[in-house]
Amino acid sequence: MIMKRILQQDRVRPLVLLLLLACAFAMISTPSAFAIEIIPPTVSATYDSGAGTITMEGSHQEAGVLNYPVVLEVLRPDGSLLYFATQGLDEEYAFELTIAVAPLSAGTYTVRMASYGGGDYTTATFAVAQSGGSGRSSSSSPVIATPSSDPTAYYDDIPNSMGWAVNAINGLTEQKIVAGIGDRAYGPALPIRRGDFILMLMNAYALDGEPASLFTDVPADSYYGNAIALARGLGIAVGDGERFRPQESLTRQDAMALLHRAMVKKGVALPEGTSADLTGFLDAGDVSAYAGSAIASLVKSGIVQGDGTRLYPHSTITRAEMAVMLWKALEIQE
Repeated sequence: MIMKRILQQDRVRPLVLLLLLACAFAMISTPSAFAIEIIPPTVSATYDSGAGTITMEGSHQEAGVLNYPVVLEVLRPDGSLLYFATQGLDEEYAFELTIAVAPLSAGTYTVRMASYGGGDYTTATFAVAQSGGSGRSSSSSPVIATPSSDPTAYYDDIPNSMGWAVNAINGLTEQKIVAGIGDRAYGPALPIRRGDFILMLMNAYALDGEPASLFTDVPADSYYGNAIALARGLGIAVGDGERFRPQESLTRQDAMALLHRAMVKKGVALPEGTSADLTGFLDAGDVSAYAGSAIASLVKSGIVQGDGTRLYPHSTITRAEMAVMLWKALEIQE
């Protein structure tokens, strides 16, 4: 009898196991059971000619990623770039951004939004019936307000040891120049890519002009493509003549050279630097010739200090170091 019961149990167990597996498969294969619904991206824009502002709002959700930034671009009727920026999202994956612009000409303008990490654009348009209207000139100096000193105001990954960078990071965030890397993270110790720095730099100084043809290694549909084309047209982004290496980490001396060119193009009054301004740094001889005068000028103006004894020109610049350098530069008015 005991053996018979065991055999009966052994016959039942496989059937129970199969039944459980079938139920589990049915639950997994049913989309409504566990799948997270991804809301399609949306973007819209309106222009207030009286106030001279463009208001953009929308949402962009990605599976498994919270508060991932987006890139926003405003294109003129002829397709040239009017404005671009990175923009963070709130806990509902949404954003609203109002920018001041110079009076717009009549025509249809296009707003494009894409994930900071790449992907397809979502677009919207708005029409300007007639030219004119009030507005702040895009060539005006940045308005610098005192930023929050709370290291957790916008991000959760800025350690106490980086308190020297908190004001700069928060200030750039409040000015909509940086938006972190998603999920309330800024990545202060991470290197910054060359393409990302150009995007931030062009946004920070609201520079305008005629874009040049793209470098051979910069995709036309990349989120930083328009910024690099404009920076090349203005003589800020030089690269090696053919390539710009936008995905590579930015060195400290390249960051300083690019920043100096942008400030000069903006019309910011900077002192002329010479090799004598670098003699206090033990590694001054490591500075490449093309960056020497720019770094000397930034040192003389107080924007760059190194660690007091070294500049580390060939080391990569971190996102925290970039924020401090750029914030100091923006504090210098025309």
